[in-house]
Amino acid sequence: MISGPSGVGKGTLYKLLLSRHPSIFSTSVSHTTRDPRPGEQRDVDYYYIPMEEFEKMIEEKAFVEHAKFGGNRYGTSKRTISELTASGRVVVLDIEMEVCFLLFPFLLHPWELLRMSAIVQIG
Repeated sequence: MISGPSGVGKGTLYKLLLSRHPSIFSTSVSHTTRDPRPGEQRDVDYYYIPMEEFEKMIEEKAFVEHAKFGGNRYGTSKRTISELTASGRVVVLDIEMEVCFLLFPFLLHPWELLRMSAIVQIG
């Protein structure tokens, strides 16, 4: 997870990890109920879904995290993370700090911490 206040370099670190180690790290495409903005691509920038579908996914506990901003919902699905980690990739999440504290015990296993530590030392 990469999280922190605005301007501390999250985006820089995020891009650096993905550019230097593309076979190891991967991004997670989030779900949202908002419409695509100019230049955004469906299923690349976000999975754009109706509010009803998003709320059903909340009921089914399909998200590791979700939030509502400006009348729209955003969330990271368990399925997306599972598929990426099953392929051997480390998923990099760019999420709010409060969510990090909630997710940390559930997302990282001791072997993942060791693997990530080794990658950072090598990188």
